[in-house]
Amino acid sequence: MSVEKVKELLSSGDYDTIDKGIIMAVDLDDRKVFEGLLEGCEIDWTIEGGYEHSGAGGGKRPVLNDWLKKLQIQNGSLIDNPTGYYVFLSLITHNQVNANVHESLKFENITHLSLKKCNLQFLPKKMSRLTELKILDISFNPKLKESKSDLTSLKKIEYIIDHETYLNHGFTSKFSLETNDSSSECMGCNEHFDSERDMVMRYDSNFCQNCDESWNDLHFYCFCCNDWIAPIINDFKIDFKAKKAENDTLFSEEYDCPEEYSTKALFVDSSIIFKTICSYCEADSRPTDEEFASFVSRVDSGELSIETIKDNDNFQSEETGISEKQYDMVSKFFD
Repeated sequence: MSVEKVKELLSSGDYDTIDKGIIMAVDLDDRKVFEGLLEGCEIDWTIEGGYEHSGAGGGKRPVLNDWLKKLQIQNGSLIDNPTGYYVFLSLITHNQVNANVHESLKFENITHLSLKKCNLQFLPKKMSRLTELKILDISFNPKLKESKSDLTSLKKIEYIIDHETYLNHGFTSKFSLETNDSSSECMGCNEHFDSERDMVMRYDSNFCQNCDESWNDLHFYCFCCNDWIAPIINDFKIDFKAKKAENDTLFSEEYDCPEEYSTKALFVDSSIIFKTICSYCEADSRPTDEEFASFVSRVDSGELSIETIKDNDNFQSEETGISEKQYDMVSKFFD
């Protein structure tokens, strides 16, 4: 009953209540509590790009388990107060009972941590226990304005990436980065912009967001979080060897921006639908096997028409996020 009470507190959506749940988990002094709550979690997922690559995202990013995902996205939409990543960070930083968790969650293995666009409002206590952390990316968390940990106590930290995040962390980088940002003129309206971050760099020239949207319609929204999907404006990459930060706004209209590349399966109103979603929401919005099975059961029972599946080619696409097990569930409808 105590474990269920901990989970109830952690799922409350209220930060003070979550912190009480963490204290209760610690007081139980039982490794099985942390093992159960963190089962299925790891820090090993990368979105192509960012400071390790050349697109949007990058870095080693948390993978949430099914119950933590529900603290981020429910019914296909980002919830009003997402706390999944805060709960995850609180659990790994307070794990004091040598729980048998994924190797990537052990302090000695956490060297690069990307919390980019995790919808954080706070950083939890005990971040100082991440003793091997060298690079922390907290960028694109506009509501993140307070840390309950002193980040200057991270002894091995070299750089905190805080692009478009307003947390005053007090950390001074151990090295400086050059940027290649420059002013640019929009070829559509001829307006002059002080930074390329305000531009979309297309194959033919630079355009401001308004002109590019009206002329080429490259932009579309993420169904889950309602942010722009492509092109991703105000993104960047960092080359730590060259000590240089670069804007990352060059997208191929043909390769990067077609909506079908971002069309993924979602579990909405007890059905599987397919919508365009961003890479950041994708991992937290994938239907669970149980959700997928319940949808198939509705089709089997006749509650939903079999054409719901047969007439939708997305169920047979490898690009829509359906797992092999889930594909097996619907394959009978295509025989």
